[in-house]
Amino acid sequence: MSLFFSQKPKGRRFFAWVCTTTLVMLISFIPARLVISSILAPQPQAIFTLGGGPEREQFTAEFARFHPDLRVWVSSGISQGSAEEIFESAGVNLERVKFDYRALDTIENFTTMAATFRKAGVQHVYLITSDFHMRRSRAIATIIFGSRGITVTPVPIASKHQPEPTLKVVMDIGRALIWLPTGWTGAEFAKDTKAKFAQVADKINGFKQLYNWSLQSRQSTDSEDSRVLSQQSADL
Repeated sequence: MSLFFSQKPKGRRFFAWVCTTTLVMLISFIPARLVISSILAPQPQAIFTLGGGPEREQFTAEFARFHPDLRVWVSSGISQGSAEEIFESAGVNLERVKFDYRALDTIENFTTMAATFRKAGVQHVYLITSDFHMRRSRAIATIIFGSRGITVTPVPIASKHQPEPTLKVVMDIGRALIWLPTGWTGAEFAKDTKAKFAQVADKINGFKQLYNWSLQSRQSTDSEDSRVLSQQSADL
């Protein structure tokens, strides 16, 4: 029995070593694959837009108009009907444009499209998203697209938003690394966690409003009591 328990930590260390070694090997291939992709496809072969607001489709439509030979993919953007109107208004043939709505978040923007681009023979894409979102998107693209031999040329859309927190970037890098050996994105977990945080925030705001109301009521009562006492003193 004691021998079994003494060997258990060793087994865990071995498992951790295997996982770490596998991950390092997967990551080590990425730079080489990106270099090869850049050589084989020095110019972008398609336009890839991450959904997040109508301004991204509007920018993409104008961008596509000046790159008439490139196909366009939009991942989880605005409704297809609204997007098609934007592209048609810009004079872009809708046969060039593909809309994909499988992604739940930025990680899945890339995981859901990697196989699609490989099947289409695309090794280099223009990556379009808002400027504040580009740092995280490029980091994820380097890992997920890079592991599939797809390189990106960033095309940021100017906005008035502040850059995303570094912690958010680091967390998604971690999720992208986990996806490499497992194929798990954690999107549903992240969505549930975000919803729970939102519920907690709503409850906290509710408590704050109740506290402020109680404080105001007490101050109003104290003020009324002081007024009555002052009136009584004046009568005396």
